[in-house]
Amino acid sequence: MKKAIAIAAYNRPECFNWLIESLGQQILPLDGYLKIVSIDRGKRHGEMVRAATPYAQIVMTRRKHLGLDKNTFAPVREAFEIQGADLVVYLEEDFVLSPDAFNLVKWYIDNLEALRKVKGVQDVAVGCLCRLPRCHLKTMNEPGTIWLTRALQSGGLVINRLQYYRYVKPAWSHFRSPGTWSKRIANRIRTFPGVYNAIPSLSRVSNTGRESGYSVTGKVFDRLMKGHVKRTGREIIPFHCDGISVRRDL
Repeated sequence: MKKAIAIAAYNRPECFNWLIESLGQQILPLDGYLKIVSIDRGKRHGEMVRAATPYAQIVMTRRKHLGLDKNTFAPVREAFEIQGADLVVYLEEDFVLSPDAFNLVKWYIDNLEALRKVKGVQDVAVGCLCRLPRCHLKTMNEPGTIWLTRALQSGGLVINRLQYYRYVKPAWSHFRSPGTWSKRIANRIRTFPGVYNAIPSLSRVSNTGRESGYSVTGKVFDRLMKGHVKRTGREIIPFHCDGISVRRDL
């Protein structure tokens, strides 16, 4: 299986460096992943390129600003359609991953068929690394539990080739359609009866970019990461099919 990490980046080299640091702290080695970074044109474009070049095998740069939809789609398209990847983990430059994030990726790869056998489920569209904000339920204390839901959390996606062509590309690549790319994908998935997304009850991703835009300082980062520290233990948390629940209310 050819695997790739596709990262969409723009104007935030500090955030990007935190992402790269968290990727380097993964429990599972990432040597088998092709690393692709798409950097949209911005005021700090040169800094972003210098930060990405030592890490990624493919760094996609721009002469002009593409915008959110096109730049986020570009590395995923590059991975599947140009590089021939079978599986892509999509990330953005303002994510910080727990050390067991790619343990969850591996679990999705190994258990896709088991997810499809859950009662009432015909297919799984994508695997998510981040929980839904509305999942404030008892399973928060069960880090190995997986939800199957019709909603989509775009904080890190695990997509295989079939999922890409069936559910993701037709919506993501329609740049002139209304709504954000994630909402378009979610709306497309909902048109297929019995198709769900897999979401962990405990996030493996925190977002450093939402509160202070493009200038996240170390002080702000420390505050944003207070909750993240609770889930960065290096022990391997076993995921399990027995804990899968289907949420039909979203």
